Amino acid sequence: MTTDREYYSDRFVTVPDNPEVRAGLTAIRNHYMKMYPGAAPLSESLIHNYTRSTDPSHRWGFTHEQRTQGKDLPIFGMVATHKLVPYQEYDRTKEEGGRMNIERIKDWMLGSVGHHEPLWVDYNHDASYGFLSEGNHRLAAAIQLGHTHVPVVIGRNGYSTKESRRGAGGFLQANGGLMIPDEYYSHLAGHHVPFLPPEMHPTLFPQLRGDR
Repeated sequence: MTTDREYYSDRFVTVPDNPEVRAGLTAIRNHYMKMYPGAAPLSESLIHNYTRSTDPSHRWGFTHEQRTQGKDLPIFGMVATHKLVPYQEYDRTKEEGGRMNIERIKDWMLGSVGHHEPLWVDYNHDASYGFLSEGNHRLAAAIQLGHTHVPVVIGRNGYSTKESRRGAGGFLQANGGLMIPDEYYSHLAGHHVPFLPPEMHPTLFPQLRGDR
């Protein structure tokens, strides 16, 4: 086993020392770098830990087209950095300590180690609201380095609102591709109840798609 230390926490992530696994990780990384040539680098750890199996329960956070392609799919997606700026919880460039951390992260990124974790956007479906809860330093560092895209996961959050987050974040709404019925709760309720996965791919959100 080989171990990459997660830069932003005390948690360690492991990548199996298996040629087939590594070949798959390399293929996914090459695919993203070809699609987004200006993207921040991706580590094997990120791809390995955020790739889901063919188990349908792990793939409800995707569109139908995404669920039916390939053997494995990464739950993260690449999002243009400028599209994430309105969702920042904090502007770390305005804080002295934040600026110091951004410089450290830039040095680390320039070493081509790559992201170990995607940036995380919390999403409240009922309030049509989202904010960048994890990765505000990394977003600033990526922008200053000229990276056009960063890896992002959308996570379910049923309680945060723009008011509770002191005005941070903004409008975010999943499209119809997410509205897969939750059979258990739909049966109890007697009508269609959408299933909201705990983790969702950013292409489900029109506000985060595309480069413009």
